[in-house]
Amino acid sequence: MAVNPATRGMVHISRLDVGGIPAAINFGLIFRSTYYHLVAGYDDGEVSRFGPGAAHLRELLRHAIDIGCRRFDFTIGDEPYKARWSDKTLKLYDYTRAVSARGWARAAVMLACRPLKRAIKQDARLWNFFTRLRSAIRSRVPGHRAKPGP
Repeated sequence: MAVNPATRGMVHISRLDVGGIPAAINFGLIFRSTYYHLVAGYDDGEVSRFGPGAAHLRELLRHAIDIGCRRFDFTIGDEPYKARWSDKTLKLYDYTRAVSARGWARAAVMLACRPLKRAIKQDARLWNFFTRLRSAIRSRVPGHRAKPGP
């Protein structure tokens, strides 16, 4: 989207450097007076003690206001920092529908795993453990780059 001339104007990419280290990054979209905060990442090394993610978020909110956005949408996820900034919560629902035998098998697995996945995401310690485990596994896959964190 960032390199497509038709959508480039909707994209906002930013970062906050601490010293020479990119300490916090963001990929957002702007559409119909709403800033959509889609992907955020931060360096969890030495500079993390300075709170670069929080500082960067404040700058993103300021930027959104400066360009005339009336809403700032944190998008999906129950990360604690979102509750500190939001005055509304939108309850989301899952819907699964299979249309083939193969789809029925996949849907059964998804439905069986959904309560476990939800429990993990709602417990900060479990979420941190599984996030780090997933990153460790992905880092061992040849040619795979790690995804940015929240």
